[in-house]
Amino acid sequence: MLRYFLLKLFKQLEFNKIEYCVIGNYDELPDYTANDVDIWIDDHVAAEKILYQTAKELSLKLYLQNKTANGSNNYFYCNRQGQAIEIIKIDLMIETSYKSLVPIVSGELIKTNRDVYKGFMVANEVIEGIMHLLYPLVTFGLVRDKYKEKIYKLNEVDKFQRYLESIVGHKHGVLLGSLIKDNNWHGIEMMSGSIKRYLIVKMLSKIDTLRIKIFFRFLESIFSRTIRKNGIVISFTGIDGAGKSSIKEYMIKNSNKYFTKNKCKEFYWRPFLLPRIARLLGTKGQKEVVDGSGKRVVRHSLFTSMVNILKYLYYVLDFISGQVKYFTQSHTGGLVVFDRYHFDNIIYSERFGFKISKKIMVFFDRYIIPQPDIQFYFNAQTNILYERKHEIDIDEINNQKLLYADAMNGRKDIIEICTDGSFDNSVNKVLLKCLELMSRRYSSNG
Repeated sequence: MLRYFLLKLFKQLEFNKIEYCVIGNYDELPDYTANDVDIWIDDHVAAEKILYQTAKELSLKLYLQNKTANGSNNYFYCNRQGQAIEIIKIDLMIETSYKSLVPIVSGELIKTNRDVYKGFMVANEVIEGIMHLLYPLVTFGLVRDKYKEKIYKLNEVDKFQRYLESIVGHKHGVLLGSLIKDNNWHGIEMMSGSIKRYLIVKMLSKIDTLRIKIFFRFLESIFSRTIRKNGIVISFTGIDGAGKSSIKEYMIKNSNKYFTKNKCKEFYWRPFLLPRIARLLGTKGQKEVVDGSGKRVVRHSLFTSMVNILKYLYYVLDFISGQVKYFTQSHTGGLVVFDRYHFDNIIYSERFGFKISKKIMVFFDRYIIPQPDIQFYFNAQTNILYERKHEIDIDEINNQKLLYADAMNGRKDIIEICTDGSFDNSVNKVLLKCLELMSRRYSSNG
């Protein structure tokens, strides 16, 4: 699908006279890439329309978009019958810049340094080397190991040095060239802050119409991400042995593949913005007592009932206020995973060290507690669950199944995933539900 998509996209860009080129990591394109496909375009508004129309014609669905000041990051998926889910990530940009705001390599410089590769346009090796050097240096304060050898060789090319000086100034450019020649990469990384400051001052001294537009798009992107969630918050629940932990670990480990990079957050039960009650009171906490079936026991008395109500209200406050801990991830295309959530209190509040009326918890769950976008309930045949984990006996497993079934009645936000089959099949079910929900946000807006 990547091949069909890219070739059709490039053809449409050329037909509409939109200048473009692929930036970096294009050796195996259009058939394969392990990364995002970075595309420079001279008109990102027109290019985005063509991008979405091309995706629609090939039944690719947009499920995540991060608008930036100089373009956009676009994530598509397709789920052809009998095949694995395929993810395609296309980044459009009108220039290479720091935080999408401060220009590093201008669009004009990219435009005049392009070659044809396998029938489509790519940035030539000189300008590509400049970008491989300066972008991570300015953004992350480092030079990536995989590009060092190439940068070292390009340093002997007159055009490389000339472009370097035109971007970062004569003083910085000459020093960079000297350090590259000596393979002094640590010395280069020490220059990160100085070069960044130079580029900011350079931008401010050359304010033009384009730069003003980019600045306002930058403000617009911040406002959009603040008011509109484009990531996803999910929770996993289920009886022990249903595969919840394994699937959770897979989603977290592979979050960069499906969601915005480095925007993943994991919680157990509640956000814990508010500290544990035991820590707050300076005690060792409640001693755990387990019955013969493996179920935690909470003692009952008038005093403990009052304590349990206070504890529960404290937890409710944490569910509400704790959203600030994952606001950034949920509003920048990230993945937030809860290993169990408030719903588990209704099923088995003793697990969390308290016990109050289920009717009270159902009321709070329905009207007060902020809910994940999707709550997944993992289930399997009783004998399979028992074989996977022997901590809970068969009668207790069946009892918990009945409790879950009763609590889930009428809850459309809870999706049951049967894990009797293969692990890959279970993961794909979870992933597909996430992508479908995220995709509906865009399809509902046209």
